[in-house]
Amino acid sequence: TGTIGVGIDLDQALGSVGISTQNTYRHVYIGTSTHAVRFSTSGAVNNELHTFDHVVITGNGTTGYLLQGCQSKQHRIIGGSIGSRTTGINFAPGSAQIFGVNFSGNTTDIAIGAACDQIGIYGAQSEGAQKFLTTGAGSCNAKNVTISGGRFTLQSGVSPYISHTGSGTLSISGGDFADGAHLPGLTVVQEAGIGTC
Repeated sequence: TGTIGVGIDLDQALGSVGISTQNTYRHVYIGTSTHAVRFSTSGAVNNELHTFDHVVITGNGTTGYLLQGCQSKQHRIIGGSIGSRTTGINFAPGSAQIFGVNFSGNTTDIAIGAACDQIGIYGAQSEGAQKFLTTGAGSCNAKNVTISGGRFTLQSGVSPYISHTGSGTLSISGGDFADGAHLPGLTVVQEAGIGTC
């Protein structure tokens, strides 16, 4: 019971001999915490290519996954869930490929401050988010973002549900944004990047 600061903290000491790469975390449960999984606080290079297989993140907190380094890239998040967070996944910066993750009750499911590689979101399920994806004002995201398939149930009257203001492309295909009902509040914003990268 209670709140922990960080559930899993992936980092490495600056100047260390080895690198943190290609670790796998499978069937892990992380409850109420500030950050469930945090990457690259020190800014060391090559904290990359980790796999999170059916990791369940639940309980109130700031972020599910917080990526803080440009070399914190191409992680694989497979299945599992992220719920009751201010931000489900925060790329500030970093990148990942996301497969079949369930987002539930987050304020924002995915936030991109800066992406260092392409971000792929495949077969996600989102329920009750105010925003599914946002890059924020003046984002430096110059990489492509793909949303393919998935089921999305947004909160009524929230706009925009997807906001991509980076200079990279946003590709959306095959998603169910209606959930069997007419949702007049669904908006997607795609604008050229205006930030200084």
